Amino acid sequence: MKAQEFKKDVTDLGKAKAEARPAIDVLDFFDITNPAAPEFNPKSTTTRGQFASFLYKTTKVDFDEVGGGIVAPGVASVKGINATTVEVTMKDKVSNIDSLKFTIDGLTVSNAAVKQTDDKTIVLTTATQKGGEKYTVKLDGKEIGSFTGIEAVVPTTLKITNASVQGKTGQQAILSADTGVKKAGIPVTFNVKADTLNTTNKDQVFEVMTNEDGIATFSYTQYSAGKDEVTAYPTGAPTVRDQGFVFWGVDTILNIEDVTVGNTIANGANKTYKITYKDAKTGKVEANKTFNVSLAENINVTSDKLSNATVNGVKVSQLVNDKAPKTATVTTDSKGEATFTVSGTNTTATPVVFGLNPSNGKTAATYESNLLQAKASTVTFSAQQAEYAIELTRDGGDIAAKDVSNGRKYNVVVKNKEGNIAKNEIINVAFNEDLDRVISTNTQAYFIKVNDDKTQTKLGKQVSVKTDSEGKASFVIGSDVENDYATPIAWIDVNTPNAVEGRLDQGEPLTIGSISYFKDAYLDGAALKVYKGNKETSSFQGNETATFKASLVNQSNKTMPNTSIKTVSYTIFNTGANNVIVDGQTISPNRSFTVTHGAANADLDVKTVDGMSSSVRVLATGTAIDTDGKDYAFTAKEATATFTSVTSVVKEYTGAVGAVNKKTIQFVDKDAITIKDGAKFFGGNGSEIIGIDAFITELESYNNGVIVTYLEDADGKQTFKVVREDTNGQLVNAAKLTEAEITRAKTDSVVVTKATANALVISSNPDVIVEGVTYAYDANATDADLKLYKNAADLAEKITNDESHDVTAKIGGAGNLNLTGDAEGENFTYKIGAASAVTTANGVKASQAVKQQITFTFTEAVKANIDDSVNVGPTGAAVAGTVTDVAGTNVVVTLETALNLGSEINVFDVKGTAVKTKVSEKNVDLTKTPVIKVTSK
Repeated sequence: MKAQEFKKDVTDLGKAKAEARPAIDVLDFFDITNPAAPEFNPKSTTTRGQFASFLYKTTKVDFDEVGGGIVAPGVASVKGINATTVEVTMKDKVSNIDSLKFTIDGLTVSNAAVKQTDDKTIVLTTATQKGGEKYTVKLDGKEIGSFTGIEAVVPTTLKITNASVQGKTGQQAILSADTGVKKAGIPVTFNVKADTLNTTNKDQVFEVMTNEDGIATFSYTQYSAGKDEVTAYPTGAPTVRDQGFVFWGVDTILNIEDVTVGNTIANGANKTYKITYKDAKTGKVEANKTFNVSLAENINVTSDKLSNATVNGVKVSQLVNDKAPKTATVTTDSKGEATFTVSGTNTTATPVVFGLNPSNGKTAATYESNLLQAKASTVTFSAQQAEYAIELTRDGGDIAAKDVSNGRKYNVVVKNKEGNIAKNEIINVAFNEDLDRVISTNTQAYFIKVNDDKTQTKLGKQVSVKTDSEGKASFVIGSDVENDYATPIAWIDVNTPNAVEGRLDQGEPLTIGSISYFKDAYLDGAALKVYKGNKETSSFQGNETATFKASLVNQSNKTMPNTSIKTVSYTIFNTGANNVIVDGQTISPNRSFTVTHGAANADLDVKTVDGMSSSVRVLATGTAIDTDGKDYAFTAKEATATFTSVTSVVKEYTGAVGAVNKKTIQFVDKDAITIKDGAKFFGGNGSEIIGIDAFITELESYNNGVIVTYLEDADGKQTFKVVREDTNGQLVNAAKLTEAEITRAKTDSVVVTKATANALVISSNPDVIVEGVTYAYDANATDADLKLYKNAADLAEKITNDESHDVTAKIGGAGNLNLTGDAEGENFTYKIGAASAVTTANGVKASQAVKQQITFTFTEAVKANIDDSVNVGPTGAAVAGTVTDVAGTNVVVTLETALNLGSEINVFDVKGTAVKTKVSEKNVDLTKTPVIKVTSK
């Protein structure tokens, strides 16, 4: 800085070492030191704050503008004045201007003259400079300095972009002004007017060049609490101006922070902010200070531009030329704090907190830029579920049968942005023709309610449906008008707490379905439907029957009147994991079976074996009788049915836990499920339980049993959450016997006795009739005469050999005839001559001995397998048996020796060991009162 002359602010330069003085001069030249504190104190320690201030001010210095590159000792400065003028200030008086030759690279110097008011300054007239461009000035071919080109454009507007700024004393406050011209190098003057009477602050003037966006930015500082008025204007057009204000304090005076996290909030929700007010001079919080709260979007605008938001429930606004603005007000508490909330719908809102206006003729709620103020973060209110996807599909074609008994069914599936199903979501449905605001489109259609008895009734022009556990829902539309049409539109109402306000708002997730047309009913083929009783469905419990019905239908898939099924062939495909039964035929998995039914029994019933889970796919073809009485060959679209075992645990289930170990858990009356690696466990207080051992301990601690919710997500990840203690429920891992019922009684074996008729007198050779067959006497009868006999022996032989009955004959003492019935002991009828017919008494059929069978029911599955040997019964009198069946918690035992009714079951050993539970592997407690006794059906 030796070549530069400038007004020095530092007054104690002489206290510094000689080698340090040039460096201090540099700081003084660029105002990096504090002009308001002229003593530099070179021997004192530099504080962190002072050093930070030096660094910050250094980054803001434009070294090109203050004569960087000076090489000529006699030159003081080089400065651009306007787009065609540059001033070169010499250290001495210029005596002979003609002897000086000035050149500027990239610019033509057309004239050089001594400034009339300063004989040390030479005014150079140049070609038009390029704003923001760096130029180097040469004197007699030597570089003497450089400057930044000034833009020739003079702005016609200017606006300070941050009209109210809070500054901390001793730190930089930054202001910017937008010229409205996107050009660099436009000089802008900032004139700072301070309260010089009541503070030590100084008036200051700055000139700053705009950047390429036409924005000029500068910073400065003051050292006392107070308020500065800053006027900015293009240097060449001082009448084009704007004002801003800087409020200085020892700390931030008015501060706003977010309480509610996030800047995107659901429509109708609240975002809360907190303000803190501190005294400008002391920095201490101040109570009972009242402030206005408004929204930047609602200040000095027309009514049609207002943001759809409120502050503390107040619709704040200050319209253009508004003499009665509306604000919310807040007052600080003892901590200098106050809070407010902002709520809105499909809008953005930027809260502005400002002091009460003290001006005469204006209300305290009037906003002005000269008021202390702070602006909060902007919040956006929107439909948060807009990323949900609504799938809307139509059953059948685009033409439906008119009338409320027909209609067209639509199916809805809702998924979130991750593609997962959205359960229990409310979907509003209306007709696009009614909502599109197009006069030329209209519909007479309505929504239809399908009652439990399959009848249908009219609803209104708009309905709401709720998705099930699979994210699915459905609705039916109809019309009574020939050639009418309707297009359903479905949306999620996210702007109201109850989700069913019914108004479709901008931003809410929606979808428009396919159009349906309505015409008179006509035959449109055949359909195969599945019913549970009278309810059409495809989902069944394992112990329920699925009934498939084929019929001729109209275009709405409704049964066509005056038609009937003549014959129908069903082909059943077992697509499940367990056996199903159709017409007494068992169908194994991956197998099929075809059966034909006639008109008298046209329906098809399908069941599963033992109530197990399975599924079927059924095709139907056949012949029906059309409305004209003629045969109609049909092939119906396939139908399916899914059976779920009542003991299976679905992927979202809540129930009482019976048993648990490290690998499996079993809910009461349900199949055990495997606990996967990575499963998470939560206790009754909602806190996570780490590890299966701790979870088992938690479950066993409940004295009345425990209710647990089990969840398995789409990725197979499991979660187990304790809901509450059960009420008089079963303790976990404390299984017991609940019943011992005789399901088959013991019977002894029986020896057969046959029906007989003995000592029948035939000496007179009468006609003999046996079981309706007549044998007549003929002395000349031959062996070929099967129904004629010549003597008693011949009669006995021909009766015995007759295959038309099971009676045998023998000749006894005195030549009498003895007859004997079949081995099953059934009676028979005979007649001798003129005597009356006689029917013998029944004999006794032979039978095997039957052993007693008892079904034992436990509270949970036990470790017992078919053919295992067991000992069961009272202590000291248990009897041996064999396990013949195991089904869930039931064990069927066949006993060698029968137990009497009322026998106590104190012993139940399997293969010599006390019976244990399958899951927890603990002994079943047979001592709990009341002790289980043998009962019968």
